[in-house]
Amino acid sequence: MTPVIAMLEDLGALAPPLTAGGAAARFEARGWTPGGRVRDGVETSWDADGAGAWIRTSGAGTVAVSFAVWIRDADESGCFDDLEAVYEEGERVLAGFLPEIERSSFAGRLDGAGRTPEGEKAAEGEGTRQGERPRQGERAAEGEGSGQGEGPGGGGGAAEDEAEGDGEFVARERWTLDGLVLTAGVVHHDTDLPVMVVVTLEADPAAPGPAGGG
Repeated sequence: MTPVIAMLEDLGALAPPLTAGGAAARFEARGWTPGGRVRDGVETSWDADGAGAWIRTSGAGTVAVSFAVWIRDADESGCFDDLEAVYEEGERVLAGFLPEIERSSFAGRLDGAGRTPEGEKAAEGEGTRQGERPRQGERAAEGEGSGQGEGPGGGGGAAEDEAEGDGEFVARERWTLDGLVLTAGVVHHDTDLPVMVVVTLEADPAAPGPAGGG
């Protein structure tokens, strides 16, 4: 079992509500290394075995915990040599990771699995034409998406700061889990940021009950 799946199992047991303090305590208990990015008294950046994670709290107090399980950075010129090939590599990594979710202890509680077609925006009404890859630099609707951070070993950082609240999914799977939303996908925020395979657990806005606080 990877550290990411183990953490998802722990975090799923916390809800509802998912809180920043509760998530940080689980990271510490699992032996993840803090990255030194403390917000509101809570360590928000964590690393373990090549995976990076971060805890994000919205202005409304809703908490999301994201993991970057794969990352491909831009070259020195700031552009990818073959962006399409990078997207395809990310989709292969995602396809290899999904069985770990399907074998997890919480798999039986997942509901509503579905794959977003390649190139279709994560937010409804903001999509590119189905089958068309997202253009470099194009952003999803504000407030959609998960997956900020530098990825494995990065502990958040520039990508988290610059792309917070935005998400450009090349492909994704999404489920609900006991009042939470679990998303696994290939994400590319902007031309200056890397392509990543990201897994996020966050409050379901459609679920009843209080939102998770920090």
